[in-house]
Amino acid sequence: MAGKPIVTGIRKLVGFPERHWQALCAPMMETAPEHALELARRVLTLRQGVYLPPGASAEDIYRLRDVWTYAVLVTALRGAGMDVACVPPMGMAWIEADAECARSMRLALAEPPTGVIAELIARACATEMCTPAARQEHESARPGEMFIEWLREGIKSGEIAVNVPGAKVHVVEDGVLIVSPGAFKEFDAIHWQAVLDDLLAMEIHVARDGSPMRCWNVRDRDGAFVRGVLIANVSLLFDSPPYVNTALEEAI
Repeated sequence: MAGKPIVTGIRKLVGFPERHWQALCAPMMETAPEHALELARRVLTLRQGVYLPPGASAEDIYRLRDVWTYAVLVTALRGAGMDVACVPPMGMAWIEADAECARSMRLALAEPPTGVIAELIARACATEMCTPAARQEHESARPGEMFIEWLREGIKSGEIAVNVPGAKVHVVEDGVLIVSPGAFKEFDAIHWQAVLDDLLAMEIHVARDGSPMRCWNVRDRDGAFVRGVLIANVSLLFDSPPYVNTALEEAI
């Protein structure tokens, strides 16, 4: 991962000395999904033209430059699907030591996202058209429908993997399992919860015991499981009947 051009670009934008980069950033570069790294690169590019924290003196802006840049990086990666456990503890402690910076990060990761860091992420998505919704020609289409269409096209083109370890889509005996929230965050890193809510409102999923979330255990892997929304109508996503992933067994 460290040799990829996208990581090189992030490293230049962050501008940390080698020792700090290796301790605070390199571990996240190894674990963050590709789409999360791309979002982070775009957000950091916009961050270059923004004075943070807002309303601070020139002296404070310079003094706090690095911690705010780091908070922007961490927030973009987490918002796009990277687990908080991947953030080095010393990095989180650094952000938390600055109350305003920590608050801005939390606001950006809340639902709905607000604050200056959230605004940077939203601008990155808008200007680079990183959200599939921005690429849709029909603005009247509901988010859940756009999500299904995105899945269908991605599966058809091979860009979205199916039935393999780490895939966000699995075919099971009763339909198609869409891993949640992973698949929704790949579709829209910022407003994924709203997309999920709209999909559930379409009532094309199959709930169990009143819960829309279903869980499947991975055979031969103790403790491993995948969790998500089950869509009964396979034809919504596949032109021809796919094979069932026999590595999964629904948890009862």
